Amino acid sequence: MRLIIDAQPIYGQRAGVGAYVYEVVKRLPGILAEDEIRLILFRFLKKEPIPGGILGNNVTIATHKFFPRKLLEGSMKAGIPLPFPWFSGEGDAFLFPNFVSYPTRNRPSALIVYDLSYHRYPEMAERKNRAFLSRFVPPSLKRATAVITISEFSRREISEIYGVPPEKIHIAYPGVDPERFHPVEDSEKIRDTLNKYGLPSDYLLFIGTLEPRKGITSLLEAYQSWSTPDKPPLVLVGKRGWGNLPLLEEALSGKIPGVFIPGYIAHDDLPILLSHARAFVYPSDYEGFGMPVLEAMACGIPVVCGSCPSFREIGGELPFMCQASDPNALRAAIEEAVFHPPPPHAIREGIRRAGTFTWENTAQKIGKVVKEMMYSGPQKWDSMLK
Repeated sequence: MRLIIDAQPIYGQRAGVGAYVYEVVKRLPGILAEDEIRLILFRFLKKEPIPGGILGNNVTIATHKFFPRKLLEGSMKAGIPLPFPWFSGEGDAFLFPNFVSYPTRNRPSALIVYDLSYHRYPEMAERKNRAFLSRFVPPSLKRATAVITISEFSRREISEIYGVPPEKIHIAYPGVDPERFHPVEDSEKIRDTLNKYGLPSDYLLFIGTLEPRKGITSLLEAYQSWSTPDKPPLVLVGKRGWGNLPLLEEALSGKIPGVFIPGYIAHDDLPILLSHARAFVYPSDYEGFGMPVLEAMACGIPVVCGSCPSFREIGGELPFMCQASDPNALRAAIEEAVFHPPPPHAIREGIRRAGTFTWENTAQKIGKVVKEMMYSGPQKWDSMLK
């Protein structure tokens, strides 16, 4: 049997969707060892090498170098979505891992939808992306044989907002790599890393895209209103996203004392920065899952986060949760984490709990869904996914 995967997200900076798809694509060949997996990539006039770790004996790759991905998306915008088998060849099942699917000539398909932030908080989403998703996620959900998402919270949202039967939606939680994300206690390595980026020895840490939905303005307002002299510096790690954020521009220009924005941080240095932080702050009130929360827990530090139910799925009662859009509530939660940190047994429990989220489990869940689609006849597609 042949599974076709629209693997475009594995290219570029692999964060969020890209990281999720890459980790799954690496593992599916082993899980579906008796089947062929064909990865479809659109690399119009690009020369980047294929990311490592995805090739296997049962993996084939179709790379389209002369057909821009934008034309595929443009056909959908024009109301004439092109059949995906035109680009992939025929398959027994299809996996579309990035919110939107294409016609598959009546073959079964699974669609991954991570969250509905563009719908719940449209003012927090980039306009073009919001318009595209608002228009094409609903028909993609209807077209899909099965829907996969990353939390029970997102499962409820998809069902309630778009009327998708809950039994059609499957949860495949993201994972954390314990080889990378674990407490780092090597003082020399920590010191060298901090010096490398010009960072202080004591700090609060945020990691994520610097854009409105991540609560950056609320975080900076909370930090500015914190008047005690013993407050630690604030380090913001992440690329500049979309949106008008005047306070962030002030911070970027060095006008907010105590705020450090080091720019690009090497992938392998993030666990070191996490392990040494006084607390990790993730002031988003809406996330389908929240990978940085999981990674911070795995590194053994206190976590302050927003009130989104998905954070409770990750950390239970361990994180310091608050209404992060309220700077006063956020500041109070940060102060509690800094001056009254969790006891050692709670930190150990956080590390243990984080370890239960594995990429192997993620891929196994997705593999089960697509395998059932490939091996069940068309008359069973609806019943076998209940």
